[in-house]
Amino acid sequence: MPIKTPVSPRGYVLFLMLTLFSGGLRGTTLTDSLVQMLKQQNGEERIQTLIQLGKTVQRTQPDKSLEYYKEAWDLTKYTGTKAKADVAYLMAYTLKNRGLKDSSIVYYDSALASYRLHADTLNMMKTSTMMGLLLQQNGRFKESALLFKNGIDLFPSFFKYHEDDPSISKIHLATMMTNYGISLHKMGNFDSSLYYHLQSYSIKTEANASDKAIAKELVNIGNVYSSMDKNKKAIEYFQEANTRFVAIGDSGNIRKCFNNVGLAYKRIGDTTEAIVQYMKALEISRAINFEPGIAISLINLSSLYAGRNETKKSEKALNEAMDIGEQVNDLQLVSNASQNLASLFFKLGQYDKALTLALKSEKLAAQSHERDLQEVVFELLSQI
Repeated sequence: MPIKTPVSPRGYVLFLMLTLFSGGLRGTTLTDSLVQMLKQQNGEERIQTLIQLGKTVQRTQPDKSLEYYKEAWDLTKYTGTKAKADVAYLMAYTLKNRGLKDSSIVYYDSALASYRLHADTLNMMKTSTMMGLLLQQNGRFKESALLFKNGIDLFPSFFKYHEDDPSISKIHLATMMTNYGISLHKMGNFDSSLYYHLQSYSIKTEANASDKAIAKELVNIGNVYSSMDKNKKAIEYFQEANTRFVAIGDSGNIRKCFNNVGLAYKRIGDTTEAIVQYMKALEISRAINFEPGIAISLINLSSLYAGRNETKKSEKALNEAMDIGEQVNDLQLVSNASQNLASLFFKLGQYDKALTLALKSEKLAAQSHERDLQEVVFELLSQI
């Protein structure tokens, strides 16, 4: 769903066409031409040129792109046009790509407010989704859920009159339902989450979405069933998803499915089958040298080894996982490995080691917004 920038003045469009298609000034690039145009422009016309400049250099010079958008943003403060929303959206998008999530959220929020003011439903849906995903990544699930639901509610009335518009389709609705389902799942609203994931799966299937998109929705459904402790049902969905991933040769998601099935078997109490599934995931990760995947499988296996009193195997697996997490600078992996190793040392009566590792895990879990893990670590710390 692309951002629709307001139409530029006729003279501006003709100049660009002459520059692009008639050769323009010899040796002059589009960027140079736009920079020259800025020297004689003010107001709305200048805003549009700055937007065009920002888009032109966005991939090659993101910092310069941000400068152009910032100047355009400052100018829009004195206008009531929709350009303010478009510039805010582009600012947010650029800041997101630079890893500045909090700043990006602020500009997405501003863009959304402006799109609402101009009743631009299409861009309201898109901006709600983009902002919701960032909030979701920051662990702000309730706020993200409200934004995704806003997009879902807006869709039916808009789509009714725009079915032939190539920029919108029912797959967009399914995507918003998927995102909403994920936030609901994180909030513990399993029944509602399952409903929206099943709705999304149905829409994607009917709309002939890609095998990968359908398979991922099957995984989402399996994850909710697993959280509801309906593990046999979860395994069915994970295995159906895995069949689709195998058909398209998606090794990364095949690995994830093996891990998911392994966890489900672990919850059922079938340790032997759980180890088999985790080992399959580990083999794939080692074959493609995917270090985070190796670490995840090792952490999963370690808990099963510990349950069998194979403490040496468990400790070795966790130390390797922690080393990998530190090498790739993955706070969540290091935190998880540290927590599991602390738990192992606690059971062995090695309380000093357990305390050091638990404190390390809690600090990293806080930094990476892993609230569920923090709760587990707090419980472990109280026991130590």
